[in-house]
Amino acid sequence: MGNADDVRLRALDMEAKTAREQLESYLQKYREAAARDADNAAPADARIIATAEPPRSPTFPKAWQTILLATLAAIVASAGVAAASGARSGRGGRSSLARSWRPGAAGSISGSQRGGR
Repeated sequence: MGNADDVRLRALDMEAKTAREQLESYLQKYREAAARDADNAAPADARIIATAEPPRSPTFPKAWQTILLATLAAIVASAGVAAASGARSGRGGRSSLARSWRPGAAGSISGSQRGGR
């Protein structure tokens, strides 16, 4: 049983050391706070350099940046809606005329009709 007692004693010593260090840390912080709040403590060295004035124009949000962002968002959203609509209808974004047209197919314009020789 001697070995188990030694292990327990070391664990208790470590806990006591940790608690002691924590208590000393808290006491140091308390002393520092008490020194700041004491009547004989030196006041902070603060000076007014210039008086504050409200800005002449709003600093945020900028109107042109907001308009630009809204325009870009609208373009992206409309392109997404158009792509989703085309994918959903099965057309894949191509019109029926573009799908059916083939060079040399009936109904296409030949070289002689275009004014060629």
